[in-house]
Amino acid sequence: MATHTTLASATAAVKSNMDFESAGSVTKAQAFIDAANYLIAFRASSSARSGASMTFDVSSLERLMGRANSYIAANRTDVQANRFLSFEQFRT
Repeated sequence: MATHTTLASATAAVKSNMDFESAGSVTKAQAFIDAANYLIAFRASSSARSGASMTFDVSSLERLMGRANSYIAANRTDVQANRFLSFEQFRT
């Protein structure tokens, strides 16, 4: 996973990977979650300047992360199935 060092890089990654469902990409969903986690951890939830204020809706981002997690769970292909070997038909 990418390690974000700035809010700008995390924001860009969220924007570029938001289409994980339409792109059919588990990798994009994982990158989206990684960037969204960074934004939740390091972005202020609200700010005000010169009489104007702005809020950051963390719950919307968390809902999108839930969709990304569900998408990953439903579309992972790297999960290995258990295999049980049998010597039932083995001849010496």
